This record gives sequence, C-alpha cells and structure tokens, in this order.
Amino acid sequence: MMSLHATGLNGFLRMTCEGCDQEKVVAFSCKKRMVLSFPIPLRYWMQASRKLFVKVHRVVIHEMRRHYELEVVPGRR
Repeated sequence: MMSLHATGLNGFLRMTCEGCDQEKVVAFSCKKRMVLSFPIPLRYWMQASRKLFVKVHRVVIHEMRRHYELEVVPGRR
C-alpha cells in the first residue's frame, strides 16, 4: 500500500510504499478537483451526529485515496 504525503514543493506529492519504504515524487495538479455531494437528509444527520460524520469522512477519504493510487501507480488496476 502506498501512502501520500505533501512535500514542500508545490505541484508534487511524495508517495511512500508502506512495505519497503521506497519513495516516489509524483507531479500533482491542484486544478484537478472532485465535487462531493450528499443527499440533504444525510447532511443534517451528519451535522447532528459526530460519530456518523466521522464514519462517512473515513469512507470518503479511503475512496479518494484509492482513486488517486490507482490513477498514479501503474499496474494497480
């Protein structure tokens, strides 16, 4: 599994393999954006329940990370 880290350089991410600690610096564009929308009832539930918010947040971060790892790391599809 690869983990992503911001570097001091604008426009790049440092990827580190958690198995062997090998690192890669990958070009990154902030212009590529994702828009995430939730159904209105879920917005209210997440606002009222921190526990639900945390669970939804974890799923979203996991899937975004997986998306970028599949996109950036060759052969991961």
